[in-house]
Amino acid sequence: MSTDLAGSSHEFRKRQYDAFLSYSHGDAALARRIVRWLKNYAGLKIWFDEDELGPGRPIMEALLSELDRCRGAVVLATPAAADSDHVLAEFEHARKTLRGEPNFSLVVVTPDVANLPTPFKTAGRVTCTGLRDGWFSLADAAKLLSSVASLTLRPAMVHQELFVSRSENHGEREHADAVCREFAAAQFGLVADVFAGGDWRQRVRRLMAEAHGHLVILPPRPLAGQQCYLDEVRMAGDFGLSLFVCAHSEAEIPDELRNTQHLVVWDGAGECRELDDAIRNFQRGLRTTTEPAEVFLACEYRERRDRNEQLRAVIERATSRRCRIGSEHQVYRPELTGELIQQVCSARLVIADIASEVDDNGLPVVNLNTCIETGIAIGANREHIVLARGREETPGKTEALPFMLRNCQILYYEDDVELLGKLHRALTPFRRRLVTGQAQAGQAW
Repeated sequence: MSTDLAGSSHEFRKRQYDAFLSYSHGDAALARRIVRWLKNYAGLKIWFDEDELGPGRPIMEALLSELDRCRGAVVLATPAAADSDHVLAEFEHARKTLRGEPNFSLVVVTPDVANLPTPFKTAGRVTCTGLRDGWFSLADAAKLLSSVASLTLRPAMVHQELFVSRSENHGEREHADAVCREFAAAQFGLVADVFAGGDWRQRVRRLMAEAHGHLVILPPRPLAGQQCYLDEVRMAGDFGLSLFVCAHSEAEIPDELRNTQHLVVWDGAGECRELDDAIRNFQRGLRTTTEPAEVFLACEYRERRDRNEQLRAVIERATSRRCRIGSEHQVYRPELTGELIQQVCSARLVIADIASEVDDNGLPVVNLNTCIETGIAIGANREHIVLARGREETPGKTEALPFMLRNCQILYYEDDVELLGKLHRALTPFRRRLVTGQAQAGQAW
């Protein structure tokens, strides 16, 4: 997303927390467990009253004010919450925020999805996820994580990617969406910054370094409101990215962009032959990647197929890259070994779950094939994330690993939900957001 200094979308991204946790104090133990998973494992910033609320402020006023500092809300919808005035007030405030800010996420967590307490039954873009035996299944944890972390669409296979600078503001979003749809129809992958705080410049520069070109969509604003786009154009210039500018007819175009080779004025309504021709000319001048950068997931696949497909979905949504799983090939072919080596060596990122089981002593039981793929990634100097089942404090766990992996930083996990959280945290530096101009609500897992 463009860092729109003149509008609310920039203010939304600057919000300090990913989500606000709303709960009845009768559910405090469960609330603490969810916060621990979202914060300590998944690496998200969660507003939780026990951690954040200072003394001396009126409780209800403080809670609603703090909710406005968050990009989403998680509501524990239990029978106790249905009788809690402050939970109901927070839920209604979150619903109001959702109506005004389409990038806000609202997640309802309930012990019984089929019998959701009446006050929380609502239409609209609300994600409802369940608890089984008091905790999340992997699928429900993935749904919660997807909403709170704003994980986006799973990517299509494309060979040319553009970094997109655009507005997400009301009254400007429709024009930007229309332009994005035209470029998506031309088989471009459109990538933008994520909705998150922190050092956006560092994230944007990383995305630009991997892009083939830069698409700037100028909204209907006076010149002073276009400065943020010039900042990103200058950043893209450091990487030699080809520039395409599509301006609304009511946009004041900065002098710096008026002589751009690929400049089209279009309001987003109806067909525009000039835009179609300009996109084709722009596309011909870009380099094409023969094999798009992908993520390679090394793991034991056959016995844990459902789990690994959930992991693949989170990886693809978080990174906006296709994810290959090395061991999903069902039939051995003589050329398969060479293909796998090539996939590992060309991957943008290699994720390796080297041990999905532990023995009677709690030591990781390594998968030899996965360890070999990890070793290839290290030898090829690929960025990599290594995980293994086990407890951090178990003595002797390092000696149970192959010698070549003993110096790796390994993330240990005790169950699949913990694995999902820790994997998401490790993926933070690789986060990207796809923009297609299409509504993303209701994307299925």
